[in-house]
Amino acid sequence: MSKLFALVLLAAALGQGQDCASALPRPESGYGAPGPYGETVETFRTGRTLLYSVSIHFPDGKPGPYPVIFFAHGFSNNRASDYAGLISHLVSQGNAVVFAPYLTVLSTNRQRYDALWEGFREAVDRFGGAFDLSRVAFAGHSFGGGAVPALAYRGLVEEKWGANGAFLFIMAPWYVLETSYAEWASLPSDTRLIVQVYEEDQVTDHRIAAEIFETSPLREKQYVLLRSDSWQGCRQRAGHGIPSGDNDPVRLGGLERYGLFRLFDAVAGLTFRRNETARAIAFGNGSPEQRFMGRWPDGTPARELVAGTQPVAVPEQSATWRPNLAPPAVRPGNVRHASTYEPFASSGAIVSIFGWNLASETAEAEGPELPNTLAGVQVTLNGMTAPLYFVSPGQINAQIPFTIVSDQVTVIVRRGALFSEAVTLPLKTASPGVLVAADGTALALRPDGSLVTRENPARRGEPTTIFGIGLGPVFPLVGPGLPAPVDPLSRVRFLPRVLLGDTPAPVGFAGLAPGFVSLYQVNLDIPAAAPRGAAVPLTLRVGDAQALPVALPVD
Repeated sequence: MSKLFALVLLAAALGQGQDCASALPRPESGYGAPGPYGETVETFRTGRTLLYSVSIHFPDGKPGPYPVIFFAHGFSNNRASDYAGLISHLVSQGNAVVFAPYLTVLSTNRQRYDALWEGFREAVDRFGGAFDLSRVAFAGHSFGGGAVPALAYRGLVEEKWGANGAFLFIMAPWYVLETSYAEWASLPSDTRLIVQVYEEDQVTDHRIAAEIFETSPLREKQYVLLRSDSWQGCRQRAGHGIPSGDNDPVRLGGLERYGLFRLFDAVAGLTFRRNETARAIAFGNGSPEQRFMGRWPDGTPARELVAGTQPVAVPEQSATWRPNLAPPAVRPGNVRHASTYEPFASSGAIVSIFGWNLASETAEAEGPELPNTLAGVQVTLNGMTAPLYFVSPGQINAQIPFTIVSDQVTVIVRRGALFSEAVTLPLKTASPGVLVAADGTALALRPDGSLVTRENPARRGEPTTIFGIGLGPVFPLVGPGLPAPVDPLSRVRFLPRVLLGDTPAPVGFAGLAPGFVSLYQVNLDIPAAAPRGAAVPLTLRVGDAQALPVALPVD
């Protein structure tokens, strides 16, 4: 899964899979058990998500209008299939689910939030007659969990949805961005809130979730900790990827169905259907009914979840909406190639630095040249100030200047007068990554400038341009933070080799894309003998370094 400007470990951990997933029996009836309805899916694309589809999931066999759940996904999990188990279950209970993707390449946090909202809004415009907008929920996981406050403000306050029932279900959230405490506090007071965290989450800090929960003035809210468990050598891990499970609704086990599905059903039952028997599960303040996680095959009770009106076992809070006096913190291994997400890069590549307290606000570069300081934040690489794309409390994207020639860089983040501990990042001659859409389709252009898609494939015998990061040294050299020139073009020193299937694709030009910083373009000719198909494997190699394979539609 390639991604430019990735946010934390958010992508790699989302579809983690569970050991012994089916060993803990699933609920056979009631909340958490599969509902009676099948699933019908409609899709469309928006102007912001040309490479991805917004999908609307309707309960098959039930007349509308339906309560609607707007779902915001984790970073780089741009496909509804990544949450197939959860979405199918929610639909089986008679709810409609709207899944809106956002771009993970060449996109800012504001643009991602806007893409989520515009996907939701257009779904309402297209299918609003099937939605009961008086019964609405906003749910989100990871980056999408942090987006829920902003999305809920737009939907519940500005659009006045949810008049007959609204709730928020926030799972393992990343930082809250693009919204203020005043907006968060202005949600209708009868909105219900669930914030759920996972015991072995190694991606997002529980303190983020705790602060979201504590700063919410909503009257009816629960903070839930889902815990790992084991039985006779079978281990079920409550990690960051619980909401995406193993992306197979058949194999999802008791940990997900009791700990997440059952709770979600109860909140929806209470809010959408006025079923008061659901209250003890949804808002039981740690009641036995709420804590129950099923039984192992020998009758042993599974380890209970923990719930209540206070965050559970969380250390001192972070500072999303408070004055931040803590120094920036970056853990070893949390500086990554922004496209491949590998823990190494190369001169001229873009890196993502993940951590805590990196910035007091979110800011992005505005001009064609990248600044060395954004919102009072600087990054040094071997003592050299690095050009910055954007900064936020949890992530910084920076360029490794082409002028750095070394086998590693020492990375230090400075925020005002506070400094992080130094961490190192190995460097290679090249670290190629081809930019792709979430479905594996290469980001490519046809000769007329149109995007290559499955509906508009590249043509055999026609030139095609693909884009990437980290293709190595260039000549003439381009200075730190400067866009590549048009004349002369800056070319790579080592021409990449490209295969379509097993067929070599001649490369006419490979170098920096004019007007962009550290964005490479590769102009190749699609051979007449190239294989045809919606997902022809494309591999790109620079010397011994090979990019992750991607798919290119070819006709």
